Amino acid sequence: WLQTATDIVVIAHTVPRELMKGTLLKVEFAPRQIHVSSRTTGEVYLHGELDQRIDPLTSTWCTDGDQVMLTLVKANLMLYDAQARGKEADTHWHRLLTSDQYTERGMIDANYYDLPAHMKKQNKMSELQRKAEEARIKEENECQ
Repeated sequence: WLQTATDIVVIAHTVPRELMKGTLLKVEFAPRQIHVSSRTTGEVYLHGELDQRIDPLTSTWCTDGDQVMLTLVKANLMLYDAQARGKEADTHWHRLLTSDQYTERGMIDANYYDLPAHMKKQNKMSELQRKAEEARIKEENECQ
């Protein structure tokens, strides 16, 4: 899966090739769940509780016959709150499903080109502060 500040793209690679037609699949979105199954047999190919909330009304899916791609629109209300700070302002998901292993930032593909300007500035300042702190600690630990 790949994420931006506003959405997540998931490739449902468990769907058999012969079922990669829109009429043969049932895809359902809920604020905290996704579900992909066969319309005819009911066999489930992807199901789980999402780690964060999505907007099920604007989330979509499509297939080109080779893959099934789900676009989950994050329910990022913090993007519109210029006063949001710390964890409350972070739109990064550390895992897709609650059953997945927790990942650190940078372990999965992410592209934040669509962040609002105030959040880009805030993220840049946080990154500079983190690097300065790492440099200070490294300098303190060097032998003289």
